[in-house]
Amino acid sequence: MKSLAAHFGSMIALFAALVSAASAQSQGSPGMQPVPFPSGYHFPASAGVLEKMVTDRDMAGVRQHGWYLWAGINQPWHPKDNASWPLWRSWPIATQTFARFVAGAQGPQNVGPPVQTASRSLRTINIANNPLIKLTIPFYKIPEAVREKHKAALANITLSANIPDGDNFQNNGDLMLVSEAYSAPAYKTIRGRGYYLGATLDALLKAGKTDIDGTDHRSIVLKHMYWPVKKTGLTALPVYDMKGYDQSANPDTTYVGFENAGRWTQAVAIDPTRTVIPPGETASVTYLYDVLAYDPDTNKINPITPPALGPTTYPTAKVVPLTEFYFKQLSQADYDALSTYDQVLLDASFYWVHQRLFQPGDYVVSIASHIVTKEMPPWTLQTVWWHPDPEASPYAKDRPNIPRAKGPWAHYLMTAEYGITSTPGGNSLPIAYNPYIELASHPVATNCRDCHIRATWPTGSYMTQTGPDSLANIALDNSIFKGLLHTDFLWTIADRAYRPPQ
Repeated sequence: MKSLAAHFGSMIALFAALVSAASAQSQGSPGMQPVPFPSGYHFPASAGVLEKMVTDRDMAGVRQHGWYLWAGINQPWHPKDNASWPLWRSWPIATQTFARFVAGAQGPQNVGPPVQTASRSLRTINIANNPLIKLTIPFYKIPEAVREKHKAALANITLSANIPDGDNFQNNGDLMLVSEAYSAPAYKTIRGRGYYLGATLDALLKAGKTDIDGTDHRSIVLKHMYWPVKKTGLTALPVYDMKGYDQSANPDTTYVGFENAGRWTQAVAIDPTRTVIPPGETASVTYLYDVLAYDPDTNKINPITPPALGPTTYPTAKVVPLTEFYFKQLSQADYDALSTYDQVLLDASFYWVHQRLFQPGDYVVSIASHIVTKEMPPWTLQTVWWHPDPEASPYAKDRPNIPRAKGPWAHYLMTAEYGITSTPGGNSLPIAYNPYIELASHPVATNCRDCHIRATWPTGSYMTQTGPDSLANIALDNSIFKGLLHTDFLWTIADRAYRPPQ
């Protein structure tokens, strides 16, 4: 099994090592030489142009820019092969970006495998970050079939939240396969300036700094979510009811992630065998196995509420073709090329959805993605998610015609957050979130920028008990940041920079 990080070369030339080592992998597997963002998709835009859009409250212009970014990053890795991975899959993920290296016996250029920091987990982060509302969130058991297949890798791991990240997929704390990807300029900034080490951030804070140095303006950082789809039969995918998107007047105060069937009352049935489905065709589909309720007050499986959150059945799910999604079919060779914990996460993901392990010929489909760029100093933030009716929502607005763009990019909805307040002269931001990502950890009335500006070292937290609310347009000099170091809107730095064991 290949490990991208295990091939890394000299600490002196980290980025060059990434490129040369990754190039040795088999064609079509993530981690090869980073492919740059393609021309013709309005990137990078001038900071002045984007800032003027904000000043002019030009939401149509902002959204059109976001659509171009979404279409651009999903162009095929290999331009003549529409079945290849999208180009962003060639970028390093957090596993490489925040890896620490140990010197080999023959000197610092002979480095050993990376020493990873703790896996990211929605469950553990939510508790550690002192959330405003304690949520009874799901507890994903490690299925016995996964534990049996991966005995050695899971020998000392009791909780799924503690499964380490792989080289291609990361542990999101639920069944989705996530990759937090960094374009070459973003990677080079974090590695070159040592922002993957807490010691670097501590030194800046000790020197009286309030911000890390700005990231390269060409930087793009993604958080991309895949859903496992089996090669035969139908796959359930719960769908968010967009009528409930704006609940600022009466927000939910309970867990409303996709495992909450009472909140997610719709689903689709993904058919991988047909490209055309007769109008109105429905089917019964079931998903969610070995998922239990979790009590944040006791850090245990909740003994009061029903322990099992699934399986969940949708008896009249709309049947949709696989071709409405960005998707990738995985062969046995693709599976074998993955690192050990990639394989563990992939097998677990398929079990939690289908009650069986991954099989060659299965698929992963794109259902949600954050896209943040440093084109202007406070970053641009846009987030997209798949929907079966992508024209019947305000989140489909301002979608331009991009004839050269390949793939079903227009079958997704989008919200964009560039700092335009809800009302002229006001100091409150509109509700803006991704239902597949934020609802797993936040109350509904939330905003991307309000969250990302809070990213600070060493004790940044999102929804705290005191301080500005979740829709506040927070200034960088707000008193909540006293004694803290801003990590340039990047939670990954605040969450993943290495902290020595106490």
